[in-house]
Amino acid sequence: PSHKYDAVDEPLFTYVNRQVFQRPTFRAFANLLDNYSAYTGEEEEVSAHELRENKAFLNAVMETAPMKYCHRFCLAKGVEYGGDAIPEDEDGFKRVLNSIWFELYSRSGGRGRRRKMDSSGFEHVFVGEVKNDQVSGFHNWIMFYLEEKRGNIDYRGYIKPRSRE
Repeated sequence: PSHKYDAVDEPLFTYVNRQVFQRPTFRAFANLLDNYSAYTGEEEEVSAHELRENKAFLNAVMETAPMKYCHRFCLAKGVEYGGDAIPEDEDGFKRVLNSIWFELYSRSGGRGRRRKMDSSGFEHVFVGEVKNDQVSGFHNWIMFYLEEKRGNIDYRGYIKPRSRE
């Protein structure tokens, strides 16, 4: 359940140090945000330029300690993807990430020729999508911040989860 009224006068973000957006990972991330159609059912068209942006993003994130740790963790735990062990080499791991984040699939349904390749993991999680007039995904603060700055989102408050007994 969500509030039908605005319970908060202020925006969610009152201050973000704009210098953070100069980091290579943030710049590479920002370049991806305009690559998607927000509405499910609209076939995604991926250009050669967008493929280069995807690759640049993967290269940038794999330079970070969290993603290096993620790779080592997956190897240590014997994680598999597509029935195969996660590759030990970084390029192989990037191919797995590319598949998880950027390969298109159908979120809108349909079969055969009616099936639209209209989504990707990256789009759903980081950019968000609109299906049946409802936003889904959109699980990242950067996109929320940018949309709030543009006046497209109004933070209405926090809903405290029901206590668990």
